[in-house]
Amino acid sequence: MTKELTNLEKNIFCLNNLDLLHFLMDYKLLKNELACIYCKILCAFRNYKKSPDEYGWRCLNKGCKKYKFYYSIRKESFFEGFSCNIREIMKILIKYVSMHNTSNT
Repeated sequence: MTKELTNLEKNIFCLNNLDLLHFLMDYKLLKNELACIYCKILCAFRNYKKSPDEYGWRCLNKGCKKYKFYYSIRKESFFEGFSCNIREIMKILIKYVSMHNTSNT
């Protein structure tokens, strides 16, 4: 594994869940805002215990039929189809990239 990937892996896995999600948002791997599908008003990023990621997008428009509905933070992202923890997905991706880089050198 390259030194850069090793450092990335260490940095990512020492982050708490919220910081990891913000890291992924900063690198555009997760959306940093999401509009409600029904009212088109931006949802709020909120703690959501029922989600495996512990956070979700919540519609707070009282006039919307989906008021207080939570959307997954994975919506419209690379992670949307996965059911396992985002941290585990990142771990697998880093290992895959490191193996791929090693085989091409």
